[in-house]
Amino acid sequence: MSAISSFGADGFFWFNDAPDISLTTTGSWQDIDLSANVPAGTTGAVVEIINTGTFDTQIGLVRGKEDTRDYMSNVLFEEIEGRTNGRPGLSWVPPV
Repeated sequence: MSAISSFGADGFFWFNDAPDISLTTTGSWQDIDLSANVPAGTTGAVVEIINTGTFDTQIGLVRGKEDTRDYMSNVLFEEIEGRTNGRPGLSWVPPV
């Protein structure tokens, strides 16, 4: 994994190749710790979710660690976009 050595003019610290934070537990919120992957003092992170499953009914979602809302009680019938934010130390529901 490598990263651009400093924050860009846009205020973001971009990775040249992002770390894989894949989890194996599905169907429930799981904590992910990004502290080893982001610079000290970081107040937010952009997390890309890639569906590697064979069905288009699988979905993952990231939410801030303190956010306890259940965005998707049934991931097969609901869709969320543009509502993800949080600090390093996030929870997510991996694809089911």
